[in-house]
Amino acid sequence: MIQEICDCLEKQFQYPREKYETLRNLPTLSPDRKVWEQAFQEFLASRDAIPEDTALQKKWVEMYQALLARFQRIGWYGEAMPDGIEREENPPFYRSPKDKARMAYIPPGAFILGSDPKQDSQANTNETQYKEVNLDGYYMDTTPVTIGQYARFMEDSAYRGYLAQALEQGGLPEDRDYIFVWRDLGKIYNRKFSGFRELCKILQDGPEWWKEPNHAPQGWKCDENHPVVGITWWEALGFALWSGKTLPSEAQWEKAAKGGKKIPVWKEGECRWEKNFHRIYTWGNKWEENKINCAETGIRQTSSVEDTRFDSALSAYGCKDMLGNVWEWCQDWYDENFYKTIKEKNPVCIKKSSFRVCRGG
Repeated sequence: MIQEICDCLEKQFQYPREKYETLRNLPTLSPDRKVWEQAFQEFLASRDAIPEDTALQKKWVEMYQALLARFQRIGWYGEAMPDGIEREENPPFYRSPKDKARMAYIPPGAFILGSDPKQDSQANTNETQYKEVNLDGYYMDTTPVTIGQYARFMEDSAYRGYLAQALEQGGLPEDRDYIFVWRDLGKIYNRKFSGFRELCKILQDGPEWWKEPNHAPQGWKCDENHPVVGITWWEALGFALWSGKTLPSEAQWEKAAKGGKKIPVWKEGECRWEKNFHRIYTWGNKWEENKINCAETGIRQTSSVEDTRFDSALSAYGCKDMLGNVWEWCQDWYDENFYKTIKEKNPVCIKKSSFRVCRGG
């Protein structure tokens, strides 16, 4: 589309090429919003060069509307935003209109997946097969899904349809005797089921403790700004489908937590890129228990996503509670040997097992 506009400026409007070089070169650049703004201004300046001809004026207006629509779908990093994502008024965040979630964009590029045992002595054996991988750009909610957001999903008349779709997409684990659900603070409970039909019925009843909150563990708080807990992987996927998203891969989750090889630093609407070190935690390599809602902090319940006490643990992209508060589902099946054979571009473990990956906690 941009090339067509440039050809029309040159051939139909006889507009000098040197006056719209940024616009012409835009498809070959890796533009930020400043480049887009410059290109748009170059096009607007061409209006004065159009002869007073109705057909040409109409053509220019059509081109303007097409370019404006494209410009309005350009994100803070110069990326083309997908449908269902809107920019917030100020950079660098976005909004999902369906569930009202704030979102961050994680730009494409490399990062180190896994942990270096020389740096991280606490890393599990299955985490020490670290490797540099590349991911395409993607969007991710900056906070866990809240009780309020999940309640709106359940109130939707299409709720059961999305759960059925999630079951169809996700399939059953190899061990079909149990359904595994992560509760707050990392506890697990098992419920037997015989197949899809019974599982679907269980899921349609809603998350644990919603009908009888008095029977909930002490750490669960029924507040719309607290993270939703007690949901299965299928329910998490159903919510994601309803909101026009998907669950992150484990690699996407980890990059959002500790950053790529270069990370953005925003100040007064301007972005500069800094070299990133291989982080163990979202804030660095030194453990500081007061930075997150964990057992050592002594809160002993979930904390609101609006709680500012733990903002010093925000990731480089502005994602919150990547450590502490609640566990978060990823789309991968769990395989302890996955890192050994992981591919270097957009890795996802699709080999079926008994568990799905959960991160954070």
